[in-house]
Amino acid sequence: QEYPQDLPSATALGSFFLIMVGMLIATQMVMLHGKSFVTISGRGYSQQPTSLGRWRWVTFSIVVLYFLIAAVLPLTMLVIGSFMKAWGVWSASAFTLNHWQMSLGDPRLLASVTNTVLLGAMVGGIGTLVCALAGYVLVRTQYAGRPILEFITWAPRVAPGVVLAIAFAWAYIGLPAFRPISGTLGMMGILLIVSFLPLGSRVINGSMYQVSHELEEAARTSGAGWFTTVTRVLLPLLAPALLTSFIQIGRAHV
Repeated sequence: QEYPQDLPSATALGSFFLIMVGMLIATQMVMLHGKSFVTISGRGYSQQPTSLGRWRWVTFSIVVLYFLIAAVLPLTMLVIGSFMKAWGVWSASAFTLNHWQMSLGDPRLLASVTNTVLLGAMVGGIGTLVCALAGYVLVRTQYAGRPILEFITWAPRVAPGVVLAIAFAWAYIGLPAFRPISGTLGMMGILLIVSFLPLGSRVINGSMYQVSHELEEAARTSGAGWFTTVTRVLLPLLAPALLTSFIQIGRAHV
């Protein structure tokens, strides 16, 4: 709200938040150490629907109400607002098609849609790959640097957006190695991947914790190598989580 902005103070404040979150992450790791969250093991598992009896219609009504309030109502207002001359004016003469005519007639529309699709696919794909690799190291290995990696996957979520943007701006401007991608989709893609790294990591890590190590051990005992074990055993079980991460990260920039 002030100009010039006090960027050093904002950076110092953001660093303070990172330190506090680092302490919380360390506390979480201590509290969860040694506990098991496995739901998929070599003994098999099944999912069966639970009958809610007379409460099924109450539950159904709550779900529908939430869906209407959280999704249908905001999107409906967004569409209606695109036809308004002034937002919030509901008179008969307050609606127009000019906004849509200008948008659809703009020669930059195709380029913007193309960039959005490319950026979404790039951010979703690469971001999910990075989150999966980080999750594998955190959950499936005994690497000594796991606490640091855990902190890195959390840090972008707790850093204020302004501080994170400043950090990237200084990095791209100050470091010669990053200058060629400054102002490109690649630069924006890297920033979005880092920004939504916590989201994808939580989705994938949670699913990976649920898969028992004994499934991979059985594959190794049967003669399968690491690559075969990961691609034939672990990835199929994690496919729903990987797809969720791809969609969540890919749509986050829209």
